[in-house]
Formats: sequence, C-alpha cells, structure tokens
Amino acid sequence: MTRIANPYQGAGQIAAGPRFIVRQAELSDIRSAWAGDRPGNVSIRGNFRMGKSSLVRSAAKTYALDTPRHVVVVVSAGAVTDGKGLLRLMAKRAHRALQGTGFDATVAQASLGPLQAAMELEEWFDVCEAVTDFFLVLADARIGVLMIVDELDRMAGWSGLAEFQFLRDLASEPEFSLGLTTISRRSVYDIETSGFGGSTLGGVLGHSVHIGLFSEAEGQEMIARGASAGISLTPAEEDLNYLAGTHPFLLESACFWFFEESQMGVGAGRAEVQDRLTEQITSLYRVYLRDLEIDLPGAVSDISRTLTAGHDMARLPVATKLPALGLARACNGQLIPFSRHFGEYLRSIK
Repeated sequence: MTRIANPYQGAGQIAAGPRFIVRQAELSDIRSAWAGDRPGNVSIRGNFRMGKSSLVRSAAKTYALDTPRHVVVVVSAGAVTDGKGLLRLMAKRAHRALQGTGFDATVAQASLGPLQAAMELEEWFDVCEAVTDFFLVLADARIGVLMIVDELDRMAGWSGLAEFQFLRDLASEPEFSLGLTTISRRSVYDIETSGFGGSTLGGVLGHSVHIGLFSEAEGQEMIARGASAGISLTPAEEDLNYLAGTHPFLLESACFWFFEESQMGVGAGRAEVQDRLTEQITSLYRVYLRDLEIDLPGAVSDISRTLTAGHDMARLPVATKLPALGLARACNGQLIPFSRHFGEYLRSIK
C-alpha cells in the first residue's frame, strides 16, 4: 500500500497553507483594526496552543500584499531577555524588511546609522533615542510599520513601566508611523499592573481580539482534512470529541494519530491514541491549571468540586473567564469543560 502523507503533520507549529483553518470572524476583527494609513493597535489574547500566532501571521500576510508601503515585522518577546533587547530586535527586523522589493534603498541606508547605534549603546536612554531616530526615518519616508510582538508575557526581563511607556510612545505619538499588535495569554494591563502596579501601554491597545476554541464548523473542517487526503476520520469523530473537543492543538494532534494508525491498518481506537497523546495532554492540562491558579487562587479546586458534584460551571465566580481561556464551552445552556477527557481530569483533582 502506498503511504499517504499525513495532512495533520506539524501540530504545534505555525499553521499555514492547507493546515490553516480560517477563523473568519477573528480575521475580520484584526484586519479592520489594521485598516488605515497607520495600522491600529491591537491586543490579541488567548491561552497557550489556541492558534494565536498562526491567525495573526495569516492576517499579516494578506496585509503585506494589500499595503505595499508598509513593512510587516514579527518579533518574539520570549526570544530576548530585556526591554533593550526587544527594541533592538524590533529595529533590526524592520530594517531587514526595508530591504525587500518596493522600498527606496535610501531609506534603508538612512536608517542604518540609528540601527547600529541601538545595537552598540548600552544605556536605556541611549537605546531609546537611537530606536526613536530609526523609526522617525521610516515615518519621514511615509512608510507604515505593522509591528507584531508575540509572547509579550513570556519575556522575563521587564524592569519597569518605562519600557511599556516607550512602546506606548511608538504606537501612539503622531510623529511615528507604527501600529503595535501584541500577542499574549494575559492582557497587557494585567502584565503591567501585576509587575509594576500601574498601566501605560494597555491604554493605547484599543482593540482586543480573543482567540479560543474552534467553532464546531472549524473543528469539522479540521476532521474533514483526512478525507481530502484519502482516509476519512468520520468513524473516529466521537473519540476525537472525547479527547480534544474543538481544541485546535489537541484536535490536530489526535487527528494525526488516528490518520497515522488507520493507514497502517491497525484500527486505532480511543485508548491507543490516548496512550500516544498522554504526555502532551497532561502537560498541557498542568500548564493551563497552573496559570489559572496563579491568576485566580482557588479556582481549580472550585471547578473540581463543582464538576464532581454534577453542577454547572456557570455558577462559579470564574465562569466568565473560562471560555476566553479555551477551558470551557457552552453546551445546552450549561458551561462544560472543552472535552470530556478534560472534564474527567478536573474531577480527578483532589
């Protein structure tokens, strides 16, 4: 039997091309916020493994095609250790984008000096001045900048509100042409206030988009990918729903193993695929519940007791936060865990 390429290969990586499930409502929200001579500021929020980065990069790809006088820059705050490193990375990636087709080479040349200064100077004030000069060169040339900062809450080296204030200035002051999109689990307001007792950047991120679970239709689109490749996963739908619900990462991971074992002719069932995924699933659950407990102490035990007693999670004080985090969904007028397996895990917590 000729082996079929598994269409679910790559779970956990940025989804593009055939792997990308279009979430039209969220994409429309992001694109409308970016519309205009200067991109609007947007806060993209969602829990770990919900597909935030994939969605934003898909929107950015279209934006780059539609706005040739703008540069699109994507950086990860999790890749640097402090605010100076983040500013340097932003300027360096923007300069690289300037060297693409369609931009006057003199702009890249004029901005090279400030970039080099930002890379060489060490004092916070000096780095800020150099980065300011860099982005002013782009504004003077009427080049817009869509700056996407991923993993904003995964940089350990935030040292104070001054760093957030500088990002605010770049994203809001009229002499600049930069629009800022942040991607994080927590709101920028929460990141600022929990660390430094106040907020500055959060006030200019006027548009917020939450990325959570797939809709039922989007989940079905994921499952249907198998039939398009030659192996239908329709017989496994009940098991897929049990293990993953419409969780983007877990559903693609489960589909991968059902597809893989189906084409090997072993007739994989729920137990076999669950064994394959046990480490991934439990690791993800632990991260979710750890973060939830940090944000809302006592929430995990409250959820466990409520489910064990057979009650609706909607009665809990944290009920409104759970769907936004992708931990629960509405079903027949009640709030339930995103999958039956996750519900069993929650009930097992003592």
